[in-house]
Amino acid sequence: MFVASWPVYENYTGNLGIQALSDILYTHFGPNPASQDNNGRGQWTRADHLTISMDRTVKNGTGYLGQCPPKIAALYEDVETTPDELLLHHVNYTQRQKSGNTVIQHFYDVHYAGSAAAQTFGADMDVLRGKIDDEKYEEVLFRLTYQAGHALVWRCAISELCHCLSGVPDEAGGVGVHPWRIVAEDMRFEGHRVSLGYPVREGVGGPGHHQKLKHYSRHRHGHA
Repeated sequence: MFVASWPVYENYTGNLGIQALSDILYTHFGPNPASQDNNGRGQWTRADHLTISMDRTVKNGTGYLGQCPPKIAALYEDVETTPDELLLHHVNYTQRQKSGNTVIQHFYDVHYAGSAAAQTFGADMDVLRGKIDDEKYEEVLFRLTYQAGHALVWRCAISELCHCLSGVPDEAGGVGVHPWRIVAEDMRFEGHRVSLGYPVREGVGGPGHHQKLKHYSRHRHGHA
């Protein structure tokens, strides 16, 4: 589980060298891929409706690859010889990888695969029940359960932003499909009754203030 956790986390948070798709503007926790660009804090994914990814080449990009040893730099400088898992170029969503998948379909596939794998860690932890102290077991299980839910949030946030930007549908039919989601306007409010509440407020002029004054006055003058 420990060895598998790295690629699983990478798959549902950011892959192909895109990375760092967390919220960089507000909470600094959880996904917010839209916060990466079009602001003064970062221009990281360079994603638009046709293309994605930061170009790190010396020839046409940030020049980052010039820091690598010459042989490695030459390998990564050419998009055709760059490994699929390190997308160091600005490319079309529909560019084919060596695997045959388009870049956008790879994004969809691995985000769903990564989040699905995260759902299995809690069950894997069960083999340690009774073999480590209960407090440690429950603490780790809690974190794995949280991760399983958070992986779904990451998956949808990134996949659906890419889908929204590119307009390219998911061949697997997962992105944008929410069979269990209920639209708020379709919900029915049943089993409850509406009741107006009058909470005590300490501010002068509020209902609670006047009730307190009335109560105090009656008791001060000997009235029950």
